[in-house]
Amino acid sequence: MYNKGLFILIFLSSWFSQAQLKDSLDLTEISYHDNFLEKLESQPLLYSKDLLKNVTQTSLSLESKKLNFKRVQTPEESITYQFKTESFFSLSEKLKVFGRFNFDKIEEKQMGFNSTLERTENQAVLTPNYFYAPQKGDWDNQIFDMMGGASYLINNHWSVGGVIHYKNHKAYRNIDPRPDLQLADYSAKVHLGYSFKKHQFIANAGLGSASTTASIIYVDDIVLMR
Repeated sequence: MYNKGLFILIFLSSWFSQAQLKDSLDLTEISYHDNFLEKLESQPLLYSKDLLKNVTQTSLSLESKKLNFKRVQTPEESITYQFKTESFFSLSEKLKVFGRFNFDKIEEKQMGFNSTLERTENQAVLTPNYFYAPQKGDWDNQIFDMMGGASYLINNHWSVGGVIHYKNHKAYRNIDPRPDLQLADYSAKVHLGYSFKKHQFIANAGLGSASTTASIIYVDDIVLMR
């Protein structure tokens, strides 16, 4: 499975809130900046004129779910271990950098064979599989998700920015049939902004690619009985 896309998007956005460069805004106290790191990934120029405090957020989490769906391709139980860290730094009034790193390890208990990374927990009907084996087994998933970007204020009118993103998802199980699935997804986007009074024009262009590889291994175990 292989997809490649080139996309260009131009839009107009208005500033409903303006921050004075002489002031330093505390991200933990102002609701306008809630989830601002997620917004930066899609539009890094939204904060190019704001002088924000540096911030780093790190978290560890453990989630366990019992799934009582009577579907072969839904695990009976899943356990997710997650490490997540994200940062934003104002290196100067003009230059800002940001990024995040996520690592997920997911253990899926007793799920049937699946030759894709899709699950019937999330959708009732999966993409057609040309090979099917109902035998259930435990799956291991490892997901790396990384993003980094920067914005630079050239002058009071022009700004430029960029974002790169990479995700790798590997899933496998240790009983026959033994699938080994791997997703590699990466993209890059550049942004150019022009500000006029309280309005900002932003144009961006990006290139992305995603590919999924799948393999199936069989191991014949011969048991001799006397």
